[in-house]
Amino acid sequence: PASYTGSDSVPLVFNFHAFGGFAQQQMVYGDLRPVADTAGFIIAHPQGAAGSDTARIWNIGQDTVLVDDIGFTEAMIDSISAEYNINLDRVYATGHSMGAFFSIHLAGQLSDKITAIASVCGSMTQSMYDNANPVHTTPYLEIHGTADPLVPYDGANPLYLPVPEVIEYWVDYNNCNPTPVVTQLPDIDPDDGSTVEHHVY
Repeated sequence: PASYTGSDSVPLVFNFHAFGGFAQQQMVYGDLRPVADTAGFIIAHPQGAAGSDTARIWNIGQDTVLVDDIGFTEAMIDSISAEYNINLDRVYATGHSMGAFFSIHLAGQLSDKITAIASVCGSMTQSMYDNANPVHTTPYLEIHGTADPLVPYDGANPLYLPVPEVIEYWVDYNNCNPTPVVTQLPDIDPDDGSTVEHHVY
C-alpha cells in the first residue's frame, strides 16, 4: 500500500486463486487491493504450479501432487519479511475454491506461521481433516452459498466434507460455544435470489 514506509510492521495477507486459476486472475476476482490500501497491509497473490492436466492447483495433501506448497508458503513468508517490515503475528491466508481449501490446509499444517484464515467456497478433504495439527486457536471465516454447484455446501463424498462439519471442527478446536449467534443480514438485492445468514461462534 502507498502508506507503507517500513518504519512500522504491517500485516501480510496471502490471497490464493482457485483450481485452474492464476495469480493475476485472483488479484482482480477477489480484489483486496483497495482494502489493503486503506487498512495498510501487504497483500501477496501467489500462483500455484501446473498439475498433471496443466491446470494450476494447490497441494492440499493429494498423493499425486509432488509440489510442496506448505514449504512454498513458508518460504514466501521468510522472503517477504526479509524485504518488508512484516508483523509475523499477523499473517493471514484467504482464497477462493481450491485457494480456500489451501488456506484451511495452511491453518492445519502451518499454524505456527498463519494467524487466521478466510475461506470463500472452501471445505476440507477427509485427509486434511484427519491430518490437521493446528497449534493455536485460529480465527476462521467461512463464506459459502448453500446452493454452490462446484463446492456443494453439503459436501461431495468422497472428495470433501460438508461445510457444517468443517465449521464444527474449528468451533470445537477453538473451544467456542457450539451454539452460534445467528443474524439475518439485510436483503440489499431482493432480485438476486439469495439471502445471507451470519453465524458467529
